[in-house]
Amino acid sequence: MLDDVLGIKTFDVNFNLPICQNTRDLRVLELPNGILTLLISDPSEDWASGALCVATGSHHDPKGIPGLAHFCEHMVFLGTKQFPGASYFSDVISKAGGDHNAFTCGEKTCFYFEVPMTSTKVGSLGIDLNKNTDPNELVFNHTLQVFASLFKNPTFNDSLCKQEAVVIDEEHALNVADPEKILYHGMRLLANKDHPFSRFGTGNSDTLLHNPKSLKINPKSALTDFFSHNYTPNRMALVIRGPQSINLLTKMALINFSDITNNGCEDVARHRRRTDVKQFKILQDTWEKAYVGSIYGRRELGKCLYIMSEGDSRLRFLFPCNGIQEDFYFDMYMSAWISLLGDESDGTLCYKLIKEENLASSVTSFCEELGTDNYALVLDLDLTEEGERNISKIISLLFKFIYNSIIKCPLKRMARYLLELSVSDSINFIYQQTQSSPMEETSKIAESLLSDFSRLELRNIMKGYNSWDDEINDGTDPKKLWQLKAFNFIERSKIILSMVNFNLIIKQRHSNYAGKLSHMHSQKPLSLVKDEFYGFSYDIFPLDVSRILKDTVNCGSCILFPESNINLADNFAYAAKHNTSHLPSRFVTKKATISTISKLVDYSKVHEIWLKEESRAEYTERFFVSLRLQSIAVECSPEAFVCNELLAEIIGDILRHKLYHAEALGYTWALFPNLNGMVSLGVEISGLKRGFRRVYKTVINVISNIIRNVEECLSEALPRAKIAIENRYSKLQESKGISKLSTGLLVLLEENTWPLDERRSQLELIDSSTIANYCHSFFVGLKYTCLFVQGKVPPATAIDLYSDLDILGCKDQEINFISQRIRVFEPLTFTIPPGKMLKLDLAGSSSDSLSSVYYFIQMGHRKNDFDVSMTRLFSSLLQSHCQSYLRTKRNLAYDVYSGLREFRSSIGLFIALSSKRYHCDMLVNEIFTFLKFWEKTLNSYSRADFNSKVLKPYELYLNSENDYGELYANDYVRLLTPLKESNTATSNVMCKNHRIHWERIISEHYSFYDINEDKYRTAQDINTLTKEEFLKLFNCKISPESLTSSVIILSNSPGGNEEFIKTKKSPRLANASESVSPTFSGFKGKKDACVKFDLNVQYLPEEEEAFNFKERKGNIIPKSPKEFTKSIFKSFHKDRIKSDVDIENRFALSVLSTDEERRPLSHISAEDIERFQEAYLVKLPQVECRYDNLMFHRDSVLFD
Repeated sequence: MLDDVLGIKTFDVNFNLPICQNTRDLRVLELPNGILTLLISDPSEDWASGALCVATGSHHDPKGIPGLAHFCEHMVFLGTKQFPGASYFSDVISKAGGDHNAFTCGEKTCFYFEVPMTSTKVGSLGIDLNKNTDPNELVFNHTLQVFASLFKNPTFNDSLCKQEAVVIDEEHALNVADPEKILYHGMRLLANKDHPFSRFGTGNSDTLLHNPKSLKINPKSALTDFFSHNYTPNRMALVIRGPQSINLLTKMALINFSDITNNGCEDVARHRRRTDVKQFKILQDTWEKAYVGSIYGRRELGKCLYIMSEGDSRLRFLFPCNGIQEDFYFDMYMSAWISLLGDESDGTLCYKLIKEENLASSVTSFCEELGTDNYALVLDLDLTEEGERNISKIISLLFKFIYNSIIKCPLKRMARYLLELSVSDSINFIYQQTQSSPMEETSKIAESLLSDFSRLELRNIMKGYNSWDDEINDGTDPKKLWQLKAFNFIERSKIILSMVNFNLIIKQRHSNYAGKLSHMHSQKPLSLVKDEFYGFSYDIFPLDVSRILKDTVNCGSCILFPESNINLADNFAYAAKHNTSHLPSRFVTKKATISTISKLVDYSKVHEIWLKEESRAEYTERFFVSLRLQSIAVECSPEAFVCNELLAEIIGDILRHKLYHAEALGYTWALFPNLNGMVSLGVEISGLKRGFRRVYKTVINVISNIIRNVEECLSEALPRAKIAIENRYSKLQESKGISKLSTGLLVLLEENTWPLDERRSQLELIDSSTIANYCHSFFVGLKYTCLFVQGKVPPATAIDLYSDLDILGCKDQEINFISQRIRVFEPLTFTIPPGKMLKLDLAGSSSDSLSSVYYFIQMGHRKNDFDVSMTRLFSSLLQSHCQSYLRTKRNLAYDVYSGLREFRSSIGLFIALSSKRYHCDMLVNEIFTFLKFWEKTLNSYSRADFNSKVLKPYELYLNSENDYGELYANDYVRLLTPLKESNTATSNVMCKNHRIHWERIISEHYSFYDINEDKYRTAQDINTLTKEEFLKLFNCKISPESLTSSVIILSNSPGGNEEFIKTKKSPRLANASESVSPTFSGFKGKKDACVKFDLNVQYLPEEEEAFNFKERKGNIIPKSPKEFTKSIFKSFHKDRIKSDVDIENRFALSVLSTDEERRPLSHISAEDIERFQEAYLVKLPQVECRYDNLMFHRDSVLFD
């Protein structure tokens, strides 16, 4: 430990860092008040972030007020004594172009934020500053000061307590429909009732408002007491990360956080006597005396919880890890169990369950941290119909594998496996990718700082766990050492993976299968009770362990131990040369990490090869390859669409087993059928350079073998693939809220995005001969190939990768293209004509309890630089205003999203929100009101205000050179979503970055493929923008009073709420009798056309109520469509509406022609969609084919 400086204790640690973090300098210190702090200086970064984690959570909730800790987390954000504005912190963050979040679990509450690191002053953000705030202070410095104030003196405003409790109630309403939350709550139901883990922890309006009132407790007093007792420095861990020097970060931590007091609750002095970092064990110090017994003791084991629930059937095995958490190797034991139980290679347990027995569609193993020294190994299965009927067989197969392959495994074989696991772990850590945004990573590190550092080596803090080879080698023979580790692992496995040390959770619709697992209920039905907080029915009963043992002994299945990983040889020797200990690169500058530009390496009329040569450290040994094989011979149709999905499902089912060992070393793959609406197969592969070619060729060979010999594998593969696709369609059909509306908008606007009912019909008709004919046409027919390579590789590598596609028939086709005059066109986006507002109300699923609205404003074309620049500007402003108005001020919903949305050809803005309390019509009205409020605010700006509050804040985004910045905002860029992908993450930052560039290439947006260049072009447009031009554009495109804007409003009413549905009756239209379709009430031209999309008109309040939001009770009296449009829209258009004809020309409403039951989006036919598109939307003419468009941009895209 170094000498104390200004009361700070600094600890000398030699950190283990991956290659992508070799520019970092780290320092661990203890502030004078006892806060353990980690500082991360990285001069290559353009973002700064901070996180503070407190060792308090829902386990500290008073018995009478469940959810108080979560309530406190919400209220801490809503104003402090120094910065009293309820939305001040969020305003500073959003105006600066950053983000923030927080979470509460049983023992921890974590707060975190991030902002772009620029030279912008806080005075230029356009917010009202305190009189003591220096307007010349840098944004990050001020943000850190406000962040620190949250933990000193939050105000807990009385008027905001009720408001935020209702928001938490909205949050809980979302959780009730979340399968993962349901299963986690099930784990609470099985737990020791004397342990606080068993209690409900989220909170709702009853527990946070009604319970305190009945107990005569003031919510503000309860919050103040909770904060004073639990938010103390000795329970806190702080992480600050940014490009500043390590000494400057130290100064910032000292100035802002060292005056957080202990509120007189505990003596901090004893914590100041720590002289070694191993004395830090914040969680243990806080919780070791708080519990009585384990979460799952002997009395709580051997139980089965049945949950009656709609949706997918799930089976969860829960193995508590009592008694071994203090073992130095506990993390490694857990890693080995997860690996063994989750291995999907040929012959293993997962292969048996998924491929051979068809009992599960997926198997996932992971560790669940339940509390201090309380962990559980979890095995989750998504059950097939066969699996639902044979749960006892699944149990027998699991324990047969545990006994034969783990307990009885020879020591040498297990030692070899653990050694390989250790090597894989080291390789993955050394070459890891950036997995999340800066603040997400910072928050995870802050969590780890609460650990017991007498067990976790602090040098492994960036990894978060110890490794098998972390112990000091005392000269023992390595073979004997690994055999000793194998022996200890097997002995621990006998305890943890025992038949008497597990619980079972079954989530499915019918209870008759679950009851067979207990001798008590084998002959009679379960005794179901209703859960107080989640509303599902359940029963808990003891498992018949003797029967499980008997079934396991009689089980004759052969399940193999995982084979050795052949991919290790490619990377082990190279990885061994790298010293992962911390050696900071002190001369790194931001210029060294500036993003490069994609270039066209080679092209013809049948192919394109693109290369993006990277200079960043994380690409040193890793690169990405994406390709699209587009069939010219097969015409776009629903049948071809579904055939392509089935083909991808079959290929992916083979790859998930064949490439499992490659995935263990960080290789990833993903399949994208029908990429960009074309008859095509997209493939994405990433991984380490050494061994990449083998993985790449494996994927190509599997695709080739399937397409060439499809008849041989269809007998077993096709039925399984059809079930998987049908399940995927069912999930889409049952999607809820904003997710459903976002998908609905995609179906309406994107060409060749076939509706769900059309796909389902084709899925039923397709048989093996259909697939065989499709594969033959795809393989033999003409194809257009597009290949994109990203990484530190030369152009020759990209050419070689294209040559590997010869077996797919991708070469030597140009002469046929030329002779047949074939031209390849990309599908476009339907656009909304100027002056049209389309409103479609969709019916929610039976489990959807929320009203949701998606409001989309079309701004222009993606290929128009000015349209894109202005949309980005308005998006940044929208995000900074919308959240504070609709979420904080209006308190409408827990989920409020806004930002930019891209389609293939168009670009626009969106506002989306879900609410449990308010009808869709109320939410639509409030969006109108917000837009009017926003317009008035902008109109009130002087020229100086316009520069300081509009243009200057936007420079924060433009000045950020790091192209990851786009990924952290709420903007909905067109990230490609795979149908099938590897188990290892393909959603990390590097992968998202790759997909952004890849999407722009295949969508022919060549002028936008480099994000930094986008910002340069945007800056040029913004610098010449005047206030008058800005307001004119707003009034034309965005204003609710505009008669030229292009808008679609989608709303999703709650399903299964009969009382709600009965209050809304739809009037008949004058022309309803002239129906031309089951779903449309006929048109007589746009003037009076109304579309029936399975739901009722939403009636908005009268003019006098339009700007006065109140919590309304009772029903809204229905009116005719004309009365409806006159009342609400005249309130926003006033004198600009001259007649009823003007109104009807402006708006197209979706209504039912009768009082029949509403139908969901999934029941709308392709004919309905086509008729709607023809009547209301515009399809832009397509002049240039893909090759011509490429040649038009050749000067900017060709490789030098």
